[in-house]
Amino acid sequence: LTRPEPTTVPEPDHQTVRLVVTRSMYDRGVLTTHSPSLAPLATTTRLSVSPEDLKRFGIEEGEKVRVIGPRSELTTEIVADPLTVSGTAHLIWNQDGPNAAHLIDVSQPVTDLKLERR
Repeated sequence: LTRPEPTTVPEPDHQTVRLVVTRSMYDRGVLTTHSPSLAPLATTTRLSVSPEDLKRFGIEEGEKVRVIGPRSELTTEIVADPLTVSGTAHLIWNQDGPNAAHLIDVSQPVTDLKLERR
């Protein structure tokens, strides 16, 4: 039995933020969307970054930004979240709003994003 080589994760780049995607109990899945009492519990996701990163990129909270990932790009509203670690950006999976699946290249160990003012 041979062990696979460990995955090499590139160092973060000062010009990008690393995407972190989490799940919510209530999303756009079949059970939630078909339940009148649960459907309103699914939220809309927005790209969250730390207030320090907003300053670093010269972006205002609520501003629409161009988000460029390894697979594609999208335009979305950005919000400051003091609970988001500096150097990262956060999206919730399978919610209304920006779709993280469009940005992620599954062949890569991490997804780094470029943020541009529109």
